[in-house]
Parts: sequence; C-alpha cells; structure tokens
Amino acid sequence: FEKSHGRVLFKNVYSKLTHPPFNMSSMDGFAIRSKDSEKIKIFDVIDEITAGHPSSKKVKKNQVIRIFTGGQMPLGSNSVIIEENTKMLSKKKISINKIVRNGEHVRHKGKDFKVNQLLLRKDKVLTARDIGLLASSNNPLISVRKKPMIGIVSTGDELIKPGVPLKDGLIYSSISPVLSSLMENFGAEVVDLGTAKDNLYSIKKIFKNKNKFDMIITIGGISIGKKDLVKNALIDMGLVIKFWKVAMRPGKPLMFGMLNDLPIVGLPGNPVSSIICTLIFILPSIIKMLGANFHFKGNSYATLLNDIPKNDQRETYLRAFSSKNKDGVNLVKVLD
Repeated sequence: FEKSHGRVLFKNVYSKLTHPPFNMSSMDGFAIRSKDSEKIKIFDVIDEITAGHPSSKKVKKNQVIRIFTGGQMPLGSNSVIIEENTKMLSKKKISINKIVRNGEHVRHKGKDFKVNQLLLRKDKVLTARDIGLLASSNNPLISVRKKPMIGIVSTGDELIKPGVPLKDGLIYSSISPVLSSLMENFGAEVVDLGTAKDNLYSIKKIFKNKNKFDMIITIGGISIGKKDLVKNALIDMGLVIKFWKVAMRPGKPLMFGMLNDLPIVGLPGNPVSSIICTLIFILPSIIKMLGANFHFKGNSYATLLNDIPKNDQRETYLRAFSSKNKDGVNLVKVLD
C-alpha cells in the first residue's frame, strides 16, 4: 500500500480492526474519575502510564494515575485532567484546580472507525491521507487498477533529443516530455517510442511493438502538408479513422481512430495545440480507462480586462494572465 498514492482502488476497503483499539489519553496529565473532581482537591498518584505501557491498577476514589499522550486509560477512570490544571505536592500527591468533564481529553475506542467499517470505496484515487488510513486500519495489501500503458510517437526530421549538439535547421523535442508528465500525473504509464522521420517507412517501423499499449499518441504529421504522413502511414497499416479535425482553435487537426483494437490519437505538432488537446481529450480518456471516480473542475467566471475578437464557429482557447482583485473577483487579461 505504501506505493499506492495516486492509484485507483479496484475494490472497497474495510477496516480490519477498531481504531483507536482502546480509550486513550489525548493529552499529558492524570487519569481521574470526573465525579471526584467536583469535591476532592488533593489526590494520591498511584502509578504512571506511557504510550504502549498500560497500568494494571484501577483508579478509585481520591486516586489518579499519571498518563501521557497516547497512553491507555486505566480501569476506573473516565477523564484526564491536564498537567496545567494540577500542582505536584510531592511525588505521590497532586492538587487540582479545575472540575473535569466526563470524557475530557480522552479519545474513545472506535472514535475513528470500527472493525469491518467501509473506509474507502472502489474507483477512488488514493491520496496521502488514504495511505495513512490504510496503515492504521491494517490493510497492507489492496487491489488497484492497472495503469493504462500509453506510447508517445514524435514525428519530424527536425527533432532531436535534448543534450545532443544542435545543428542548423534542427530543434529540440520538448513536447513529448511535457505530455508524458501530464499523463503520468493522471495515472498513466507512458513510454516514449522515439521520433519517426518524415517518411512512411520510419513511421510504420516505430509502430512494430504497438500491441503492448492501451493507446498510442502521435505528435505532428496529421495536417495536409507535404510532410504530414502519419495519417496515410497508419491508414496503410489498417487504421479506421473515427474523426479527423475538430472545431477548436488551436487543435483543429486532431485525429482519432482504431488500429484493430488499439486507440490511436494524432495530436497537432504545435506545442500549445498538443497540450490543449491533451488536456481536453487525452486526460479524460485516461480517467475513463482507470475507471476513476474523478471529475475535472467545472467552469469558473472572471471579468475580462481587455477586449477580445469576436469568435467564429470554432471553440477558441486563448492565452491569458489570471488574478484576483482586492474583493476576490477573478480577473483575466488575454494576451495578444
């Protein structure tokens, strides 16, 4: 369970014990019978309790047991008077200056959860808090959904990996690691399949191990230019296109199809376009494949600080700066 952060539960998780397993002190002080604090002001200290070391003695009238945070409450007691409200008269005697309520400063048995109680529902994305809950409920082994395996294929004669000396006409391939990070953050396992050259042979060759993936994403090569060969290469391999081009800006050349049973998504080569398409189309697909109980944030509203051109039939995504004014109102300034 220690490595399950961000994973999606496949089965419900139930507690294997009651927690806390016993009444325990939530503060340093003295275990006491609350009714005695109403009349008695001086008490005998008969024992000491630390976390993990309970006492076999029972608290009776005119008696207290010194107890520290996390210690198991002794028999006969029902409350804790904190040290600040006591005065040590000797090693074996204290005086108190406050009346204690029944159950004060005590974490009662089963307050957090009881044995066989449903703790986490299936399809939940596990958080750091959930990891702690799994540990405290004695659930060292849990079932999570398999991460979808996604391959990324970059295309273009001009692309080289960072770290290689840059020659004239070449650029570093930067979008693949950006998209990989986005998808991994949403629960996918991503493999960079490398960069295909702008020819049919190179594009087809890079798909030779396609069967190990749940989805393959291509970057670039799906528009209508002379070197946009990805669509044609995949059609030659048997791709059935479900749609090509969407009414959005940027991101219009987006393509989706099935290569036998393998989903193929063709993203535009422009970095901004591919990031936007990933956020809108790819990330929800990953959540769907995981079966996760996760929803993206809904729309929020803001006041525009500058005019923007009238939109046409295509849904448009604009770069902008966002902020809040002193009254907490969302403000947006669209960039040129």
